[in-house]
Amino acid sequence: MKEGWTTHGEKPRAQAINSQAEPTTKPTSSTRSQAERKVKSTKSTWIIDSREPGKMSSLFDTYKMKYRIAALDSGDLELGNAAAERKTIHDFIGSYKSGRVFDQLERLSKRTTVPFLMLTGTPEEVTAAIKASKRMREYLDFNPNQMLGALASCLCRYNLNVIWTRTDADGVRILRALFPHLKDTVVEADKPQSYTLLAGDMPTLRGLWGDRDYKDGELAHDIAAMIKEGTNIIWVYDESLGLRALSKMFKKINEGKYGAPRKRIVKKSGMGRSTDLLRTYLRIEGSLAKSLLKEAKRKHVGVMRYILEAPDSSLLVHPGMGNVTLKRVRELIG
Repeated sequence: MKEGWTTHGEKPRAQAINSQAEPTTKPTSSTRSQAERKVKSTKSTWIIDSREPGKMSSLFDTYKMKYRIAALDSGDLELGNAAAERKTIHDFIGSYKSGRVFDQLERLSKRTTVPFLMLTGTPEEVTAAIKASKRMREYLDFNPNQMLGALASCLCRYNLNVIWTRTDADGVRILRALFPHLKDTVVEADKPQSYTLLAGDMPTLRGLWGDRDYKDGELAHDIAAMIKEGTNIIWVYDESLGLRALSKMFKKINEGKYGAPRKRIVKKSGMGRSTDLLRTYLRIEGSLAKSLLKEAKRKHVGVMRYILEAPDSSLLVHPGMGNVTLKRVRELIG
């Protein structure tokens, strides 16, 4: 069966792939109408993380989405109980190689009941950029198969929904349609999870959702209903990419890696063993680890003691140390 949809006016054909749970039953018209009236009558404010680029707030302005900017402990875009970590493909690959994405998604999955990973961009764009730049080749060392393996690892370890679109605008429009239906949702943590693959691109989705800027919300409500029943959605602009990612994820699940914490392997960075150990243990950048070690040595104290006892103002001057990172690092040390 072909996943997703292909024609205008046709509802999505989605198949639950995990045999533990069946696809969610389509809500009745009366139930949907009541839910849509409730969403429309509720005034909600989105939160955009203060470290997000101005492009996000510009998109929210374009789509007339009410928002405020604040520092989030995890995630980049939030509405009630639903939150999304936004990554371009370039950023996702880089943060996967450094291990940063695992920390971000772990915090997100613990803090919110409906976590999303929002990916934008295509593997072809990364491949073209690497061919054009020696620096990109050295930094990313990328091939599309590795990228899908990285996505599968994240899906396997954390209870995530994924939206992968070609552009930020496409991703924001999907979140705009879905999140109002999910902002009060609490998904049961012990509920058996199934995975539904949705495949489609925004031109097709605009035809499905109507040209009235999604005001009817019918499709969004049906997809949100699946999530509320414990089904994770993996929404990818290209069906073959989604199937390949799911295949890799189920292989990892069969290997017993579902929900397993990531192993912290100390990788040599050329900065010295102490720096590598601290970087791996605290899950921070090498430059920050090196700076902390240098300052602790200057004060003749252990680096862990220095982090715990030094005033925030002294620690925040180190490159790469922000309020969120400082809070996380101190929690790790205990």
